[in-house]
Amino acid sequence: MRVDFNRVLLGFDGMALQDSGKDINLRTLCCNALMIVTNEETTLPGEEKFKRFELASIIHSSKENCDLKVEDIALLKTMVGKYYGPAVVGPAWKLLEGGE
Repeated sequence: MRVDFNRVLLGFDGMALQDSGKDINLRTLCCNALMIVTNEETTLPGEEKFKRFELASIIHSSKENCDLKVEDIALLKTMVGKYYGPAVVGPAWKLLEGGE
């Protein structure tokens, strides 16, 4: 599935969601979600941490649309859903699913 990680997340009003005065794009959001490790996740196997790192590297270095496997999209949705609130999860999931 092709995903445009340059897209900016939009709120209900159609305006860009922002953090510290900067627009939040899907690339930064997904890379951050993949890099977060909570106290409960400190015992994750190294393989899982490496998998997250590799996916974040692919996303970070993509200049155009990025072609990802369905399981990569599922992981991104899980991680974004785990660490962010509904105002961010909704727009992010729509973009990850190929929507607006």
